[in-house]
Amino acid sequence: VKSDLAAVKVWESGLWQTIDARPLLAEIECPTLVLVGALDLICGPAQGRLIVDAVPDAELVIVPDSGHFIAAEAPESFRDEIIKFAG
Repeated sequence: VKSDLAAVKVWESGLWQTIDARPLLAEIECPTLVLVGALDLICGPAQGRLIVDAVPDAELVIVPDSGHFIAAEAPESFRDEIIKFAG
């Protein structure tokens, strides 16, 4: 895995604070699963609820005992929720 140090510096200098995709969420036209970890301090349940409220036909699933990396921290729950949603 390679990373671009210049890009990382720009991102960490505050670029991420200028990006707001929330106005676009209402334009999503397909069923959407918002899967968040209950212990996620980066983008957890509070942010998940905001997304679900903005996206038509969205479903929120909060995975207990998981943080930001649900697929690694709770792989069985991650798999089960994806399969249930896609089924």
